Amino acid sequence: MPVVVLHGARSVGKTSLIQRLKEQGVLAAAVSLADTDVLHLARQDVLGWLRALPQPFAVDEAQLLPELPLALKNYLDETGDGVQALLTGSAQIGRSGLGGSDPLAGRTMTFTLPPLTEAELLSSNPKGWSVVDQMFRSQPRLGHRAEEAFWWHDAVLYGGLPRTRTMKLSRALLRDQLAAAMDAILTDHVLPDERFDVGNARRVLDYVLRHPAGELKVQVIGREVGLDPRTVDRYLDVLERRFLITELQNLRPPAKKTPRTTAKAYPGDIAFSARAHNVSDVGQQPDRVRGGLFEAFVAQQLTSHCMWAETRSTLWHWRQVKSGRAIEVDLVLEDTGGNLLGIEVKSGSSVRADAAKGLRALRDQYGDRVVGGYVITSNAQTMPMGNGWWAIPADALRDHTAWQ
Repeated sequence: MPVVVLHGARSVGKTSLIQRLKEQGVLAAAVSLADTDVLHLARQDVLGWLRALPQPFAVDEAQLLPELPLALKNYLDETGDGVQALLTGSAQIGRSGLGGSDPLAGRTMTFTLPPLTEAELLSSNPKGWSVVDQMFRSQPRLGHRAEEAFWWHDAVLYGGLPRTRTMKLSRALLRDQLAAAMDAILTDHVLPDERFDVGNARRVLDYVLRHPAGELKVQVIGREVGLDPRTVDRYLDVLERRFLITELQNLRPPAKKTPRTTAKAYPGDIAFSARAHNVSDVGQQPDRVRGGLFEAFVAQQLTSHCMWAETRSTLWHWRQVKSGRAIEVDLVLEDTGGNLLGIEVKSGSSVRADAAKGLRALRDQYGDRVVGGYVITSNAQTMPMGNGWWAIPADALRDHTAWQ
């Protein structure tokens, strides 16, 4: 593809990545539309400005110039796709210029740059290793567990944004840094034509962050924060466009409900939820809070691993109501062949006898499509549970030696 589009939240590392590629000689030019002088020049004649850039080139914060996708399309038409361009953005790029369609459709590859994962931070992992591949293709190593039982507590507090994770700040300074990061994302003009009330956005965001892995029920959120449900719905879109929250859809939503009605919401980075709860010690939190943080942490790891796994797959959750009773599985991986892996997330250090009841219900519903299942615990050692289920510690999400 002549154009690569890279989305991601502010401070996740897009600009640093471009700078590194420029230093390595991969890019001939790298410009940022966050520079007002550059943006002013580009607006005068977008197509002429693109023609003057040496190739391959990168345009950072490309969403700030709504005319760019259509101009780039015309440039591609001129050259017969003889263009090499990297566009990055803190919000979705391309949905303007052709009646709301994407002018660059069929000519781009689009990726999202997520926060750092624990596997990436653990230097002993081989390049490209993905726990998603292991879950589908391999088996966990019997008896594995982490030497440090609660290592994931710090991972939840510091999250995966490069700045907060690598600076080793004190807990007090960390909370201030995270608050400043969220405020900057909310107050920045990420999209030129986007107008919203920061106070209302903050109220909706705080609710979602304080209920990680919770269902997105706009009526309930509206009552809690004092806003009309339609307003809540609009602000959820704003927060998702800015990568402050992510939605996980239901594998089998009821036919009469919208996808959002049965979706679960997670923080864009787990540290945002820890900050919203004012957590300084994860282990001292009530079970409900600790469990939500742990599930959101696991979901964040798996979402990223899906991006580079050889086994192309989608992450869902599963919930349905039968005879007035809800049956659910925290997370479900589905590969391109329709095979399913159920994943239950338990923040305790032991495995209860009923831990796999959701996995059994999933197999009852989908039969042979369910090829396995895992109960991910805080640090219970790896052990088989029968029926193809395994209990594994969270360490198996970051350490390739946890797998055969």
